[in-house]
Amino acid sequence: MVSFDVVSLFTNVSIQLALDIAKQRLQSDTELSQRTSLSTTNLIKGLRIFVDSTNFTFRGKHYKQVFGTAMGSSVSSVEANFAMENIETRTLL
Repeated sequence: MVSFDVVSLFTNVSIQLALDIAKQRLQSDTELSQRTSLSTTNLIKGLRIFVDSTNFTFRGKHYKQVFGTAMGSSVSSVEANFAMENIETRTLL
């Protein structure tokens, strides 16, 4: 499920949806092997670690974000854009 709330778009993109779309994009990239020696599987594993490890402290309490990607993360805007492009493409077909 994806929310189209522009105010909090990044945090409402499901992590699993974002990872699935990233995997599809990487698998369809014919020039990926020329840019990196990492496999699609290893790239997705690294991305999963990155998006699943959103921890922060607020007023002395430790929190872990359990839904969506973090605002301010360098990957969040890319993942949100991929998700929107994917949904738009599926809708217009």
